[in-house]
Amino acid sequence: MLKDSLSFKNNFFYLSLLFVFIFFFYSSNTYRFIYDGHHHGLVFSNAMDLISGKKPYKEIFIQYGLITTFLHSLVLKIFGFKIFYINVFTSLIYSITIILFFLITNRLTNKYYAFYAIVILLFNHPIIWLPWSNYISFFFVVFSVYLLIKTKDKNSFFSGIFMSLSCLSRQDYFIPIFLSLFALVFLFLYFHKKFLHKIILGFIFPLSVFFLYLFLNGLFLDWSKTLYLPALYIDERGLSLLSLFHDYLFFIVFDSLFNFINQPQSLIISIIFFLNLFLLYYNFTLKKITHFYLCFLSLSLSFTSINHELFRLYTSVSLGLITSMFFIYKFKKKEITKTILYFFMLISFFSIIFYPKGGNDLFNKDLKNLKKSNIEILDHVYIPPQTIATFQKIIKIKEQIDTNCVIT
Repeated sequence: MLKDSLSFKNNFFYLSLLFVFIFFFYSSNTYRFIYDGHHHGLVFSNAMDLISGKKPYKEIFIQYGLITTFLHSLVLKIFGFKIFYINVFTSLIYSITIILFFLITNRLTNKYYAFYAIVILLFNHPIIWLPWSNYISFFFVVFSVYLLIKTKDKNSFFSGIFMSLSCLSRQDYFIPIFLSLFALVFLFLYFHKKFLHKIILGFIFPLSVFFLYLFLNGLFLDWSKTLYLPALYIDERGLSLLSLFHDYLFFIVFDSLFNFINQPQSLIISIIFFLNLFLLYYNFTLKKITHFYLCFLSLSLSFTSINHELFRLYTSVSLGLITSMFFIYKFKKKEITKTILYFFMLISFFSIIFYPKGGNDLFNKDLKNLKKSNIEILDHVYIPPQTIATFQKIIKIKEQIDTNCVIT
């Protein structure tokens, strides 16, 4: 009987892996028919510039983080200089993050709840929206949490390292991560008289290497200018932090509920947000510091998605699904527990049935009008004929310049 029970539980694990595997190929295949000249071109050109030896920040406009560009350049070096490989890599990173979600939730609850967690994530955000730094940073965040939950000793050096790598992948993750780690360290010191020196050292180590690299290569001033980019974007759009915060709260409280039919994925995020807001206080009163830390981290990361694009929300706020599942799992009234889980699942099924591509308008294309090009960097990608013609003109102009001018 026990053997059958264990086998059944393992089936949930294998079923979860199968789901992740299917959605990885689904996401990767979707990107065979997508080309975004700005976003895809930017990360690709950054990676190519780094490979060619150009200096980061001085000769390359790295908008979010050096680790992201470094990983993209590594992918291109290993697999070939095609934009498609960066998209596949991002899909893979997202898939591994989902598996880590399963492992963390399973450790805190059981395989059933872990399975529910990944279904909720995959059904509401099935396809990566962009080959963007958010997915890489979020992977490092979730891996850091996995190491923290896995070890009995919460003073994890490697957990701190991966939190630091998250900041170096996307710089605007630094403030929420720093504040969350500060809260974790302070509360352990206050309640348990234990100083988490290893996690602090782990967090400082990659940052120290990064700043040493900047100073030794005379890049610190060039890098420091990137810190002004968020303020410049806000000014250019005639906005303020207060107005962005107001719009974000309005979205969380009202839009996600009243716009459920058009954007069901947002309702899940709002539920996670408010549940973790309650759990922040609940876990503090019970002195569950690690759970408090996860709630705090989820809520603070949410402000990196203040313009409430879905892919940003599912690489920030969704972390709170772990603490949400744990709370539901521990809830004494099982009838209410089942009702909440069924509610989550109903939203998720509605989302994947009516918005199988995650609600991203970019993915809703007429595939009949797309053609495979003979352009090297766009190998494996199908694009509109007029885009192919434009690329071919650009290539001819480049060849003429290369023939007439000796340029290094």
